[in-house]
Amino acid sequence: MKDKDRDKDKNNLDFMSTHNHTEDSNFRLKDCIIRAEDLVNRAIELGYKGVCVTDHESLSSHIRILQRYTFLKKLKVKYLNAVKNNELGEIEKDKDMKKNLSLLKKMPDDFKLGLGNEIYLIDDMNDVTVNYESGVTKHWHFILIAKNKKGHEQLRQISSQSAWKNWFRQGRVERVPTIKSELENIVGDDKGNIIATSACLGGELPNHILSYFRDGNQESKIKIHNFITWGINTFGKENFFIELAPTLESPQEDILETHSQITFNRNAVKIAKSYGLKCTVATDSHYLEKDHRKVHEAYLNADDDNSNNRELGDFYATTYMMETEEIVELLSSHLESEDVEDCFKGTMEIHSMIEDYNLSHSVIVPRDKNIPDFEVVGLFKDWYKACPYIKLFAESEDIQERYFLYKCEEGFVNKKQSLNEKNIKRINIEMEEIWKSSEKINMRIAPYYILVEALVNKIMWKVSYVGIARGSVTGFYTAYLMDITQMNPLDYNLPHWRHLSSERPLV
Repeated sequence: MKDKDRDKDKNNLDFMSTHNHTEDSNFRLKDCIIRAEDLVNRAIELGYKGVCVTDHESLSSHIRILQRYTFLKKLKVKYLNAVKNNELGEIEKDKDMKKNLSLLKKMPDDFKLGLGNEIYLIDDMNDVTVNYESGVTKHWHFILIAKNKKGHEQLRQISSQSAWKNWFRQGRVERVPTIKSELENIVGDDKGNIIATSACLGGELPNHILSYFRDGNQESKIKIHNFITWGINTFGKENFFIELAPTLESPQEDILETHSQITFNRNAVKIAKSYGLKCTVATDSHYLEKDHRKVHEAYLNADDDNSNNRELGDFYATTYMMETEEIVELLSSHLESEDVEDCFKGTMEIHSMIEDYNLSHSVIVPRDKNIPDFEVVGLFKDWYKACPYIKLFAESEDIQERYFLYKCEEGFVNKKQSLNEKNIKRINIEMEEIWKSSEKINMRIAPYYILVEALVNKIMWKVSYVGIARGSVTGFYTAYLMDITQMNPLDYNLPHWRHLSSERPLV
């Protein structure tokens, strides 16, 4: 690449970072030292147009990072309005604006956040079973990024229905593989909601490309074709990208022909063109800045397993959030200028596909679907006038609320409780809290207690001992009657409101 062209690229290339990790990638193995919130901050500082979070088979950071992103987006609008109206004094008064001022000034108006997952892709669980003892099982890395809310729903299904269903432990490492056929079934005919990339050198496609072009394995040629065909068929051609990565801090001419990442990059560009696919470039970030490399290495070496079994050299040398100029320079050691530019354009193609969406929703209370036939006995019928909320439960249109009362009646008899004012009014008070709280969140809460009662009595007691009480619910008399707890709070004058009060905000 000519120096003049390179300078032009450095100054003008827009970039979205599409492969990054946070501390939630540490669930199964020490991996990353980036806080979710800092991922967004650093991307803005570097002038990126956006950033994607793609933890190792984990969606746990999504809410936190989405909250940070949404907060900054709203604050940016507020800041721009203050500038437009020449109300600069308002910026000084606003603690949030003042604290984040440097980010707000740098944050592009079209900055976007991508929520994704780096899954472990396999053909079949039989491969895992066959190779488990030998220790050579391959769980290929693969990147999925949700375009929209529907795409995120598919990510959740892939993670929970596929990966976690196939969970197993190999030594001290948790394995959560996703079977290709199960992923295909979840995406189904509803393509176009997920973007997929081939991921780092731990991916299947990079391994097949290296096997063929570096090692001369002729069988890998058909494997390259099969994998690319699978990606196109599963996600759609426009949604499937081949991911390149910058490599080497100081490229040396004598290793350009043999270095794994360089060999992959050069040949991946050619293969992408032959299939009409786009390439992207990503840093697979595990730490924020170049100077943090030693800290990251020390973190990975913090236990014997990692120091004995992890590559801590070249693989992690460039896995940080880089200036775009540095990415250009490292790619330019072995790629043509137009190929480098196309990689950046590929990241912005992903940027254009990602929609802004919110994952917030109203409270969802799970319900036990296996309620047996029952009939409210009317044990407290004489108290309905003085205790109107017991009456509301008895006559409720919701079967779960009637069942809640039925279980209280049953427990009242079994535990030989006295039909006195103290006991009955306590039931009414607690039912009042449940009823009013249900109305407040527009979701019936009684089903939650029904489900917990089933878990305790139908599952937990069968496999282990159950403690006599669990936290604030110890103060709920109805929980005692339902055998969720085994300690009568009225004997100890325990208040109900520590567990539930309709006066506290629930949403």
